[in-house]
Amino acid sequence: MSTILRLFIGPAIMAAASAIVGLKGVIFQVATIQAALPTLIICFAYAKKHNIYPEIISSSIIISTCLFLPAALIYFIILQHYT
Repeated sequence: MSTILRLFIGPAIMAAASAIVGLKGVIFQVATIQAALPTLIICFAYAKKHNIYPEIISSSIIISTCLFLPAALIYFIILQHYT
């Protein structure tokens, strides 16, 4: 669920917020794609250190990284076309 939110809802919110504040061009594109970046490895380090479901976090990192690649390509194509 968090991966879906991170990959699809996050960039949509960032695109709307960027448009509201007047970002355009490459800065708008970078901000939107950056909002879809996969889960950070640092999350796993904290989970492992404090023994808070490290298996779930590691799975989330793998899944979000694998899904980010095609999503980033789609975002790049869409943003190149419409901005």
